[in-house]
Amino acid sequence: MEPIAQLVLLVDDDIFICKGVQEYLEGEGLRVITAVTETTALQQAQTHFPDVAVLDIIIPACPGDSTPGRQPLGIRLGRRLKQQYPNLGIVFLSAYDHLPEIAQLLAQGMIGLAYLPKGCQPEALLAAITAVAAGHVIIDPRVTQLSVLAKDLLDNLLPEERLWVEQTIAALPTLTTQERNVMRYIAAAHNRKGIAQKLNLKPRTVDSYIYRAYNKLGLHEMDADSAFRSAVIVAKAYMIDDLHHHAQGYLR
Repeated sequence: MEPIAQLVLLVDDDIFICKGVQEYLEGEGLRVITAVTETTALQQAQTHFPDVAVLDIIIPACPGDSTPGRQPLGIRLGRRLKQQYPNLGIVFLSAYDHLPEIAQLLAQGMIGLAYLPKGCQPEALLAAITAVAAGHVIIDPRVTQLSVLAKDLLDNLLPEERLWVEQTIAALPTLTTQERNVMRYIAAAHNRKGIAQKLNLKPRTVDSYIYRAYNKLGLHEMDADSAFRSAVIVAKAYMIDDLHHHAQGYLR
């Protein structure tokens, strides 16, 4: 079963849109906390530890911020939140084209991320919240050709890293359901204790799943001196695999 987000941080300076989204999500059983600026969002995250943050990409700068006017501070906020809370799911919303910035985040290995047009159907937003809580990558197909984006991300990897990522993608279908669940959490930067709590398993059982999954994916063969970490390879493999499968209309 996919993890379900319990607490959502909603960041938008449009009071009416924010209120409408909040009421919808609460009607679907989620708890919602809100913020208007980057500063208040970071404070809310530090106090309440949300499962998912829904961020308008265009939010106003705080007084004293050196960034003039309304800039894509939501991107900066999403990056800062991910740095502080690596397993936090992020849903970016925007009425404008910010695909280059989103592609940059994906190229850095950020998963548990969605990019939707502002004003999308509420059901699409709810589905994206559930998906990023499980570590998926969701890009609305109206903003780009997903298969092209996946290819671009793969082409921009270093040659050695690309070999590991392609090998991992090819082996993902060999994983059992529970192995896939554990690898999703590994990719989303959860530690073994956190994974055990999420999946109601003992830590040593999680270790067994990790060992078997890494063995199937061929990642035990990775040289200890390699510049690449297994978890990062898994994260990028899932990210590109998600884009391919989302382009075909489903996620596994």
